[in-house]
Amino acid sequence: MTLRHFPRLRAWWRLVWDSDRVAPLRFYGHYLRWPLLLALGALAGEKAVYYGAVPLAGVAEREWSYARAARDFRAGRNEDALYHIREALLNTRDEPRLWRLAAQISTRLDSPESAYCWQQVDRLEPGVPATQLALADAALQHGEWELASAAVREVSPDHQASAEYLIAAGRLVQARGDPERADYLFTQAAALRPGDATSLLALSAWQSSRHVWPQARALLETLAAQPGHALEARRKLVELDVAQRDFRAAQIDEERLLALSGATSADRARQLDFAPDPAPVLAELLRNASKVDAAQVLDWMTAHGRAEQALIWIRRQDEGWQDDPDIGLARAGCLEALGDWTHLRDDQLDSTWPGRESSRLRVLAEASLKLGQIDDARAAWHEAVAACTHPGDFYALAQAGGGFPDPDEARAEVWLAMADRYPGQQWPLRSLLRYELGRGDLVAAQSVAVRLAVILPDDAAVRATRDLLCLLRGTEVPQAEGDLAALAARQ
Repeated sequence: MTLRHFPRLRAWWRLVWDSDRVAPLRFYGHYLRWPLLLALGALAGEKAVYYGAVPLAGVAEREWSYARAARDFRAGRNEDALYHIREALLNTRDEPRLWRLAAQISTRLDSPESAYCWQQVDRLEPGVPATQLALADAALQHGEWELASAAVREVSPDHQASAEYLIAAGRLVQARGDPERADYLFTQAAALRPGDATSLLALSAWQSSRHVWPQARALLETLAAQPGHALEARRKLVELDVAQRDFRAAQIDEERLLALSGATSADRARQLDFAPDPAPVLAELLRNASKVDAAQVLDWMTAHGRAEQALIWIRRQDEGWQDDPDIGLARAGCLEALGDWTHLRDDQLDSTWPGRESSRLRVLAEASLKLGQIDDARAAWHEAVAACTHPGDFYALAQAGGGFPDPDEARAEVWLAMADRYPGQQWPLRSLLRYELGRGDLVAAQSVAVRLAVILPDDAAVRATRDLLCLLRGTEVPQAEGDLAALAARQ
């Protein structure tokens, strides 16, 4: 519908437009229409940039970090991959593909945060058996038995006849101390899929743990004959030889391992565990090593009484190496082994470790504590806890437990900070509850037990602990008594 449908309005508009008063408007409107349109377009573009480009930049940054992490993971640069996937997760925490890659990287690094990452994948994509079994395996690797049991129980009945499920269940009953049941489950998994690499590796690991060496070696030799699994089987054979202290066999298997195309610098470093004279092996490993590989070799030197030699080698490197966090950690290990706490503290005061600040501050706290500087140690420990950016950082601090005269007090601060940062994690709350009960602080213990019961409403032991603490303190007594009666009736 236009002006021609309204004759009177159209006549009025023509009268106004043709009058002398709007003549300047007609003139400028005719000649300035394009500049005006361009100005309006620029204004609209500015608003579009403000409201659209900033989010798009965040998406682009996330995708770039994810792509870098995936490429580093495929290339075996696991620490770099972990750094980049952490950057991607800063922008969003609700994309399962990001958490899945983070879980795969953490699993390869044997990091305690792998269980948390698999939990996030299971939260975003519930009911996937492969994810649940990976979660169970990661939880078992780091002693979280309840989490592993829950993950195994949640696997659908249709998938419980699979080899993957039998292996996960076998590892769980093995951890619980039921060798007969574990042997049955591992054997059933291998029989269900003869020649399958995962089943053979699980059965050989079980037999190795029971010192049934000949059968374990026979399984690994069978697997080593398969082109796609020769590398992993040869690695396990070297580990088997070292466990038996058969260093001659280890040397032979190591040579076969290094002859394979996929052998890495970590495989070459295995020679240090059984070489008659490790000096030439060390020289060869350090000659063209990357910073990460060199740090692993330096850690081995420190653990085997060669800390001074390792420190001399580090000091000969250029500034780029000196400032690297991995080399910095190796240098800190050398100084700690030598008992040079003053230089260790000064090193940390004069440096920064991008992406690893919590580790640097932890070392500073431990050095200050050894020098008797209690207040400085506490301050550095507080900063280390605040600098944690991922569950793995918290786990590393909790394992160290430095910075306080009482290591348990230091760990309690880590557990509390981790529980606040990641409300769905039960491990820090369980550890914190044990600490508070051990020192007899019923108020703090009740607070922790209440939080834990919210996360685990079906855990009878957690609920009973919460109710008993309520009764001891005389708070919420009727509810506690009713809940205890309900729990007793269920038993």
